[in-house]
Amino acid sequence: MSDPLLLSLAATFLLSLVFWTFPGIDLTVTGLFYRTGDGFALSRDPMLKALRASSIWVMGTMVTGALGVLAHRAATGRLIGSLQARRAAFLISGLAVGPGLLVNGVLKSLWGRPRPVHLEIWGGKAVHVPVWRMSDQCTGNCSFVSGEASSAAWMVAVAALLPPSVRRWALWPVVTYAVALSMNRLAFGGHFLSDILLSWSLTALVLGLLWRCLPEATTSMRGRGGPGLSRLARLEPLGSVAPISTSALRLTANEGGRASHPKDGQSRADQAPPLAGAMPPPGRSGRQGLRASHAAEPRLNDL
Repeated sequence: MSDPLLLSLAATFLLSLVFWTFPGIDLTVTGLFYRTGDGFALSRDPMLKALRASSIWVMGTMVTGALGVLAHRAATGRLIGSLQARRAAFLISGLAVGPGLLVNGVLKSLWGRPRPVHLEIWGGKAVHVPVWRMSDQCTGNCSFVSGEASSAAWMVAVAALLPPSVRRWALWPVVTYAVALSMNRLAFGGHFLSDILLSWSLTALVLGLLWRCLPEATTSMRGRGGPGLSRLARLEPLGSVAPISTSALRLTANEGGRASHPKDGQSRADQAPPLAGAMPPPGRSGRQGLRASHAAEPRLNDL
């Protein structure tokens, strides 16, 4: 299964099932970053704080680039039908619908899951709430799911759609940056592991749905025939490429004035005349038959 939409849907289902069935995974992983009397000490690390602050500049640069592509294509009258413009519009809409609407507008606002730093076992007052269970212990900007991890997943999509010459060296550094940016929230006590992983899969799900809406993606994602199918569809019909020469068949069937009756022990299929365009047998007789075929061809006009 290589369809990004189906992969992200399967990942969302499996992750939800695992963390719903075993909610202790979140508590165990988050507990690795907590120290009694010191709390989540990594949240005060200058380098990790700088890493988190850098995300707004990196994402801002990517958004500016996508908007710049749209503006340039519109100014030059190439907005409609431009591959770069369609991809830029896909990225902008993906950011708005995924991290913007679904993650921050719906899940973080309505599900009410308290952050790790707010739990009573780590110095807060709230109790742990598993994934997908709505709660009133948080009233806004809650833990489920991670907005920054969702934006990091969107950055990977930007890198994946860069021109091949740039993508070759940019993709894996962006993936590494996105993973570090996401796991940083875990070290800070701001999110559970399930918040991060589900934000990735949900963002990928949104991007997969939007990608299906692109005209260029309808065949590449639903049928893996590739460009070979389009080239095959443009081939000329067989009859127009190699028409059978009736005069050649006549000469072959009656060569030397002999009737074309099958010999004893042979079927008619054994003596069937060759199709036009087939390679003549080697030797002098084959060359003579080919010249005779071309010499007799104009007589078709007299029929």
